[in-house]
Amino acid sequence: MPPVVSVIMPAFNTGRWIRQAIQSVLVQSLTDVEVLVVDDCSTDDTTRVVESIQDERVRLLRQPENRGVSAARNRALAAAQGQWAAILDSDDWLAQRDRLADLVRLGEEHNADLVGDDIFLVQDGKDCAWSSLLAESGLRLDRPQVVDLPMFVSRNLGFIKPLIRLPFVREHGCRYDEDLRMVEDWVFLMECLLAGARFVLSPEAGYAYRIRSGSLSRDVLALLNQVEKNLCRYLVDARLAGRPEVVSALERKLRSVRADRRYYGVMGPLKQGKVAVGVAALARTPEFPLLLARRVPRILSHRVRRRLVKLELPIWN
Repeated sequence: MPPVVSVIMPAFNTGRWIRQAIQSVLVQSLTDVEVLVVDDCSTDDTTRVVESIQDERVRLLRQPENRGVSAARNRALAAAQGQWAAILDSDDWLAQRDRLADLVRLGEEHNADLVGDDIFLVQDGKDCAWSSLLAESGLRLDRPQVVDLPMFVSRNLGFIKPLIRLPFVREHGCRYDEDLRMVEDWVFLMECLLAGARFVLSPEAGYAYRIRSGSLSRDVLALLNQVEKNLCRYLVDARLAGRPEVVSALERKLRSVRADRRYYGVMGPLKQGKVAVGVAALARTPEFPLLLARRVPRILSHRVRRRLVKLELPIWN
């Protein structure tokens, strides 16, 4: 019998975390699952860790060359045998034992093609969350809600890791854009919604997203540049002709992203210690004091929550 859920897990040099990610699936109350790990030519012990897990539900697929997360997900989607595909990054984990069962039930009840939930935000090295994606987006739900295109664009829901009804994506040819190595989730979900997918979002949080340390400022600028390209791409998409509410949401988002990019264009170099570059960027950004002033309350709020808020999460080892 085919599994109910195929868990799709691209992996590249995540040997430190991948056992926890896989184990969080294997302990789910819904046991009729498969875990498709697609290794993207890791150079650490990722594959050795996966091979050490003695469970027939875990399958390791090896990419012949490093092609990025989108290609890895497409390969897993093609190989998946379940009715639903669940997206799980190999450095994240499922934070509730009933997460898959609850989302499958919700998807069937609402005849959904995409069904997602809130995401806990967890700093690497911590065992508790400091906030959630919906809270940071200012979206407060007291019951499951259908997500339409304007809501998806305006509420930063591209980070949601949904269950995907596999017959839908195969019927409509929805695939991840293999030219993208970031913000690929947003484009994939946009394509599903444009193809007519019914997207239902639960207010409960069942996915834990690990915020890893690194050169955040550089990553943010690269992310914003790609987001801008994606928004511009859809603003000229003929499929949105006659959809002024979606176009308006895209335009508002584009203005916000461009303001963020100008802000980080100054702050990024300064945080990296490149003072001369930062000062030069500041000279080209006369509106920077206003951009900074608008962000101060949010910055302070984030710092307070990261210090004081501790949402306890289970850690599956």
